[in-house]
Amino acid sequence: MKWIAAAIVLVAAIAAAIVGSKSSVGTSEAPPCAACQAVDAGAPAAPVDLVDLARRIERYRGRIVRLHAQIRNDSGRYFLPARGTEIPVAIDPQVPSCHGTMRRLVVTFGFGRTYDARANVDALARVEPVGNDLGLTLVCLERVAEPSIHDRIRYVTGGHF
Repeated sequence: MKWIAAAIVLVAAIAAAIVGSKSSVGTSEAPPCAACQAVDAGAPAAPVDLVDLARRIERYRGRIVRLHAQIRNDSGRYFLPARGTEIPVAIDPQVPSCHGTMRRLVVTFGFGRTYDARANVDALARVEPVGNDLGLTLVCLERVAEPSIHDRIRYVTGGHF
């Protein structure tokens, strides 16, 4: 019986080590960072009101807005939920970002993967056409919240848990 318990503990420790190493996000740079300075200079200081953005998105067309929001990944379709509607979000893998934030987005949000997830982000985005709708294209990723253990396990297993 002791051997079984020891084997279970050993397997759990190995699994935890694998999840920890494969989902490591390292340290992140605090905004404003060097990568975002050029974009940040013309951006508003305060985050956009998401309700106003959703209601009157046409008013913001072509402008850069500051976001403090939760972006969702629905099987590879990215959007920002805003008061009963969805604002499409485009994310270029090469988007300028503060050190460590893109890796956090990959682990927390499943960026580039097709499973359901969400991430709390601070970002700068341009209001422009995304697909057939007016949406947001990230132009600088400033901060992504620390991934939870569930986010890390989902990332390592490819979205199976």
